[in-house]
Amino acid sequence: MSTGQAVIKPSQSILDRLLIKVLPARFLTGEDAFRAKVLWLYSTSLGGLGSLILAGLTLAEGTVPGRRLVTVILAALLLGVTVLMRYATHLTSISAYVLLITISTVFYVDFNNLSIEGPSTVLWIVPFTLMALLFSSVRLFAIFCCTFSLFILNVVALHKGWLPEPIIKPENWLYAQCMYVLLAVVMVVICTRGMSGIASDNLLELNKEINNKQKHIEQINQLKVIAESSTQSKSMFLSTMSHELRTPLNSVIGNAQLLSRADLPDKYRVQARDIATAGNLLLILINDILDFSNIEESQLNLIEKSYDINRQIIELTRMMESRLKPSVKINLTLPHKTSYIYADENRLSQVIMNLLSNSIKFTEQGEIKVSLEVENNKDIKISIADTGIGIKPDDIKKLFTRFTQVTDDSAKNMEG
Repeated sequence: MSTGQAVIKPSQSILDRLLIKVLPARFLTGEDAFRAKVLWLYSTSLGGLGSLILAGLTLAEGTVPGRRLVTVILAALLLGVTVLMRYATHLTSISAYVLLITISTVFYVDFNNLSIEGPSTVLWIVPFTLMALLFSSVRLFAIFCCTFSLFILNVVALHKGWLPEPIIKPENWLYAQCMYVLLAVVMVVICTRGMSGIASDNLLELNKEINNKQKHIEQINQLKVIAESSTQSKSMFLSTMSHELRTPLNSVIGNAQLLSRADLPDKYRVQARDIATAGNLLLILINDILDFSNIEESQLNLIEKSYDINRQIIELTRMMESRLKPSVKINLTLPHKTSYIYADENRLSQVIMNLLSNSIKFTEQGEIKVSLEVENNKDIKISIADTGIGIKPDDIKKLFTRFTQVTDDSAKNMEG
């Protein structure tokens, strides 16, 4: 069971272990991991250093003006990012919050220390560095323009004489400027080094993930080769067996046809014809098995030629008549003129035989209508209709999928 805590590994650095303890696990993985770590490092460092600098200035000058308390409060707000991350679900709002507090703090400090004439102008490096790390594209451009406008506003206010007396006494400007430069440099170094280190860790994780995926791909390829080999063996077996069965079966069919034309009593002639019909049906089944193996090997070819389709339908219906139930008859409707078609005779025979077989199977009484129509002297339409149980509208979509029998109760008693 997941506890929501990230696992600490022995090989991890002290910083990584600290981040795992203070940051929620949801911000330590995925795309938000980089920004979450940078935000925490930045807010903690800036908030802590800012508070220390202000404390040092206060000790040096001996007083705490009210305007300086505002700066302390703004810096302290950054220290609350750790708490906010516990409850936030997305980092975008936290990033905006941290950047807003940073810009407000720098603007306020710069405003209260004579802008470019005072010691705090160097602090503007901090928000510009931060926005480059956290945002991109249109958002980065918009935030940059707003921040730069605030910087210009302080410069204009300085020239207009609108700025108040500086919080920091002039004799302490050098000390303050050194501290602010140190703060800016530390923040830039921390953010840059932090970004490099985190990016390096992410790159290592990415490489591990890529290696794992490559191993999985290799395993899948091996399984694919095994499956293809198994399929090929099965197809070869089916192809060999179908070819071996054809030879004796053709002999049986040929002899049965000879017997049906011989001078035999009607009883034996009918039996010989039944043998030939059953043999033809079995030959069709064997051809279907061979076609199946050829399809799997992508070797199924169509042999097209011009032939009399009227004769084809007559022979197929005559072959299937022996399977009719006593209460069912076939009505055949053909055009008066001979119709020729350019197609694969065997494949079309298979389609017609399958349709006729289904009609015979599911028709208990009535009739099966087989019709051939020639439209516009070029289009041929073959229709097979029966008085059987039919197909529900919801089951029509199953016609061109893998074999599925309808769930109608009357169909449960049908074979096949």
